[in-house]
Amino acid sequence: MTLAEFYKIQLERWPMAAANFSALQGVALRGMDVPAASGTPWHVTLQHNPARVRSTAAKVDAASIEARPCFLCAKNRYAEQLSLAPGDLSAELADLEYELLLNPFPIFPMHFTIPAKEHVPQIITAEGCKRFGHMLRLAAAMAGMGLFYNGAHCGASAPDHFHFQAVEADRLPLLENPGSAPFLIFVHESDDSDEMTAWLSSVVAKLSDMKELQDAAGEPEPRMNILCRYDSGRWRTVVIPRRRHRPDFYGEGEGKFMLSPASVDLAGVIVVPSPDDFARITPEVVSDLVAQTCLPPDTLTSL
Repeated sequence: MTLAEFYKIQLERWPMAAANFSALQGVALRGMDVPAASGTPWHVTLQHNPARVRSTAAKVDAASIEARPCFLCAKNRYAEQLSLAPGDLSAELADLEYELLLNPFPIFPMHFTIPAKEHVPQIITAEGCKRFGHMLRLAAAMAGMGLFYNGAHCGASAPDHFHFQAVEADRLPLLENPGSAPFLIFVHESDDSDEMTAWLSSVVAKLSDMKELQDAAGEPEPRMNILCRYDSGRWRTVVIPRRRHRPDFYGEGEGKFMLSPASVDLAGVIVVPSPDDFARITPEVVSDLVAQTCLPPDTLTSL
């Protein structure tokens, strides 16, 4: 079964999700050029998407996670939510223990969540970055899609259950033009998945030693977002090291903004659930957001 067929069937059977995807046609967008140290402004798009408040405002502290049912576990999902096994998408993926789900609170017209079948923490670097290898294989089988990984402290609203997400690759400007980023990133391209995995392992080793990431001390892996696409026989991966999850102005009220950057936001599409925030955000706010949550581009030389 193709992703398009699965998408069509799921929307036919799930009115709530169908309504949320239909609502994307009316979301307000606002382009903005954000000054960057390079002298070339970083162009971002603000997307006013009220349905995404569930993710943006998610409580991800240990007590809140422990208290709520995991919405990625099969027993707790919406009754209408179907799943597609990777092996149904491609026989070459039959050994992968994941499920493809339609994301009922989409950012883009095609938006999927890919959780592991087992309820295990959001850690991609365990066992020699084994799950990154899974990410590469999934990307190769999902033509035209870009996959992303939000670290447990970098935007994942379910840090207790391992998962990827997938959207159309051309919706993620940073994947298309990584040179536009006004913050530190690592970029690598290859047609060899083993080489890609070795490269990520070397990036992780370097990030683990960075003093700028001391807030992440004691966590099982460096704070980061990872984006990946497969095109014309090659993978391109972008790693975004993260200083922290949310800026100090995160929240509601005077001087606050409900901004919680994850992969999509840092790829150039900043999701804004609040209509008031959407009207008030300026390039200076975005610059501060990036400065607080990411690292300067000249922190160290990319691998």
